[in-house]
Amino acid sequence: MLPIAILSAASLLGGAAIVMAFFKRLPAAAVAFLAMIVAWSSGLVAFAPSQLWFWGAAVALALAIRYMVGSAAMSRVRTLYTVGGTLCGSVIGLALGSEAAVIVAGAVGAFLGYEAYGHTPAGRRSGEPRRIDAFAAVALPALVNFSIIMLIFAQLLMIK
Repeated sequence: MLPIAILSAASLLGGAAIVMAFFKRLPAAAVAFLAMIVAWSSGLVAFAPSQLWFWGAAVALALAIRYMVGSAAMSRVRTLYTVGGTLCGSVIGLALGSEAAVIVAGAVGAFLGYEAYGHTPAGRRSGEPRRIDAFAAVALPALVNFSIIMLIFAQLLMIK
């Protein structure tokens, strides 16, 4: 009974991390990593220690880039497009069925979302310059966040 409750708490943290990714100031990737640790501690999911170390380092890097560049470097709407594209790509990667597919599809989705905003009427009128540092400051934390969450959800789908 207790492992199921712990896994439920991890799922709730994962859901919170999905919502938090759409807000600039909230460290969603850190919450997603916390969800991964909680899921691992339940004993019902199989994450290798090397995976935990890798994703912990990725979260630290993503948050460092986010706070060094600053979240004000990109408009709110372009941020939403980028994060939404990352989420869509990560879900497609989950459907493809591998960790690499989640990461690559999420990165492609982030880029397509970032570029899609520039092709909207509001994006063309904004005259906002395209900056790689601003893209990285938004896309990398979102990619790490959604990749971790999709890995947790993939483990939940395999529980019998």
